[in-house]
Amino acid sequence: MKKTLYILLLIFGLANFAFSQEEINCGMYSTLSVAYTHDFLLNKSLKDLGTQTIPAVSISDVIGLAINYKHLAFTLDYGVGFMAKKKIVSASFLTNALLGYQLSLPKEQSLIFAGNISYELYGVRAFITKGDIDLKNNTLSSTTYFALLLHQLRIGPKITYHNKDIDISIGYDFGCIPLRWQSSENVNVTNSPKERTDKVYISLTTYFKKF
Repeated sequence: MKKTLYILLLIFGLANFAFSQEEINCGMYSTLSVAYTHDFLLNKSLKDLGTQTIPAVSISDVIGLAINYKHLAFTLDYGVGFMAKKKIVSASFLTNALLGYQLSLPKEQSLIFAGNISYELYGVRAFITKGDIDLKNNTLSSTTYFALLLHQLRIGPKITYHNKDIDISIGYDFGCIPLRWQSSENVNVTNSPKERTDKVYISLTTYFKKF
């Protein structure tokens, strides 16, 4: 994650140098989002195995760089997402790149109509049985869990209301390439369903540094 932050700062530095005499505004921001991902095909298999299914609703937080040049808006961000139940935990690492047109409104407000490209890596841990623990003898037995990974590439539209302090956005990302779940840690995966997930989300962005 530190490497990504360095890349964002480098992009900002280059952009600020190149357009220092032009109509350009830059800022660092943090975005909190709530997303609904359409049912994972893996959920049917998880249910048959006797564990819980992957939750449809997730919360994510990203940090990024925004560059506005005249009527063009560009953002690049990176962060993490999380969704969990009692016997299944899913975390994701995601990055977004957005390019849009900014329509100016009165009182330093605007609407941004944009296209978003996103990449998300899901990591899922599922627990099938409760297991037994003997604290006196320091033993743990009968635990059954497995961990899986899934890559998803998406594109989609995003509409943002912007003022000088916050952004409020709604977007819909369409899955591009069907991909299978991959093994992680302790299992070999065969006959995995190909996932191509769509996601609808709302987000709130706050700027903590403007240049």
